[in-house]
Amino acid sequence: MAESPYLLDNRKAEAGDRFEALAAVYDPMTVAHFDRLGVGPGWRCLEVGAGGGSIVRHLAERVGPTGRVLATDIEPRFLDPLAGLGNVDVARHDVVVDPLPEAAFDLVHARLVLVHVPERLTAIHRLVQALRPGGWLLIEDGDGIMTGQSCLDPRTDEEHLANRIRSGLIDLMAERGVDFGFARSLFRILEGESLVDVAGDGYVAFSDAVRVLERANILQLRETYVAAGFATDPEIDRFLAWLDQPRPSLAAPVVLSAWGRRPSS
Repeated sequence: MAESPYLLDNRKAEAGDRFEALAAVYDPMTVAHFDRLGVGPGWRCLEVGAGGGSIVRHLAERVGPTGRVLATDIEPRFLDPLAGLGNVDVARHDVVVDPLPEAAFDLVHARLVLVHVPERLTAIHRLVQALRPGGWLLIEDGDGIMTGQSCLDPRTDEEHLANRIRSGLIDLMAERGVDFGFARSLFRILEGESLVDVAGDGYVAFSDAVRVLERANILQLRETYVAAGFATDPEIDRFLAWLDQPRPSLAAPVVLSAWGRRPSS
């Protein structure tokens, strides 16, 4: 198996747990954005980097039998079963280089995807071209500058260790080309693509699902953490044990979102 350019490779065993945790934390945010944009029956939707497929399922139900959802990912193994829903198409697709239909979609959505793509500006331009006149582009992405801590008020050694683990993840991702300042530029980028009605918001959740997310990440990256000097094996064991103990919910990484509409004429 060739090495993925992405630190958190979707082909690894921990990917399923991570996708479930991401859905639990962020699907309410995304669904609220769909409500705001008026996504409804008959819409043609493109879900970029669809991951575990929770949003694809939601969109398929939302647009109904007269609508259609194209779900793409560079590794679509979690998506393939969704092609049986009847109004869903699944494609292995790289948003930077693989072709997309032009002027085809009422909604194009990407969540926690483009921050990982070095050619993200090229990708956004291509996504804009895929919008029908009047169609909406919605991008939701992480702001690592604001999310280096999972415990916002650390008091114990374990809480400080948890924050060191989170900070190490941010550093490792930055080494792989993740630009954690990207989401702060979304307004300017969408306006630069001549989209109109550009708006956005920010989201931070405190959820028990973050424990599952942190566990999946550290299990997948354990050797990398130790090799990089971010934590020792005993510290990782202590962190994993700490995650199993009852405590207030941890803070999920902050997500900044922006949306804009392709002019109708």
